[in-house]
Amino acid sequence: MCRQCSLDASLRARRGGGCRVRRLVHHRAPAGPGNYWVKPDELRLEAPYLAHTIAATRYGFGLEQISVRPFPAAGTVTPEVMATNAETIHNIRWWDPRPLLETYRQLQEIRLYYDFQDVDVDRYTINGIYQEVLLSGRELNQARLAPEAHTEFVLMLPMTPSKRDNMIAWLAARCDGEHYGELVEFAFPKETLVYGPAQIEARIDQDTTISQQLSLWNQLGSRVIRGNLLVIPLEDAVLYVEPLYLSAETRELPELKRLIASSGDRVVMSQSVDVLLTALSAGEKAQPAMVLAPGPAVGGATSAALAHYRQALEALQRGDWSTFGVEMDALRNTLEGAAAVGRSS
Repeated sequence: MCRQCSLDASLRARRGGGCRVRRLVHHRAPAGPGNYWVKPDELRLEAPYLAHTIAATRYGFGLEQISVRPFPAAGTVTPEVMATNAETIHNIRWWDPRPLLETYRQLQEIRLYYDFQDVDVDRYTINGIYQEVLLSGRELNQARLAPEAHTEFVLMLPMTPSKRDNMIAWLAARCDGEHYGELVEFAFPKETLVYGPAQIEARIDQDTTISQQLSLWNQLGSRVIRGNLLVIPLEDAVLYVEPLYLSAETRELPELKRLIASSGDRVVMSQSVDVLLTALSAGEKAQPAMVLAPGPAVGGATSAALAHYRQALEALQRGDWSTFGVEMDALRNTLEGAAAVGRSS
């Protein structure tokens, strides 16, 4: 090989090596600053960019207009609080639009050309009382609203931190005329634990009396439907309420069966709003977890019915279906006898 050819070959080899070095740097260089400069101090370096993103989001959704109000959440639900907030209690929405829509469809779709698409929540003055009304118009017979009717809603949203279940705030959007679009935030103190909806649901599931009743219903050819859990601020206390519906497995016709209320540490269930809230505000030792509406005295029928009920549950847990059926028949006979005594008294 001549001298010139050797020199050209040497230059080509060097250029090729240089290209390989450049390609190596091109593929590996971007990860270098990230690993050795950004990652050790990621939060500080990315904070300005995160702040711009958050500010743009708040501006886009109008969150800069939120009125923040401190909410101590240190009070308790007492009879006095109930009496002071009677109007709020009266307007608690116990019927959830989902099961109510199924009920409307079963009861009102008497012709194939009738259909119900959804259920709307509105408010009207009925018999002098301004109250909540759930409306669903049939396709061929739309409901007509009175011209003087007006609405005042509060859309509620409990706020929980990411990957946490406790509640840190309660956001409400006002929808009444002069306050339409106003957002109000009740900010809970950071040092106070306020239960979130998931934690209250867990407390309901952990209550042995309530969970046994729900299990019994679910195993007797019925299906329990749990409605929306509502979080309602009352003065400086927080009230949680949830309706329970019962529907047969073979036919969708939900029935409002029970009401559940909680003040955080205590959970009660009943058939009546008045009895439910009275039991909740009476104190831990005053009422059991499940209370029924008061009725006429029927001697020992209540004790006998409770005994048959407990024996039926024990048989159910053992898988003894024969004994379970016998005890349920006895329970039914006892309750029918008690009802007959109540009608005659």
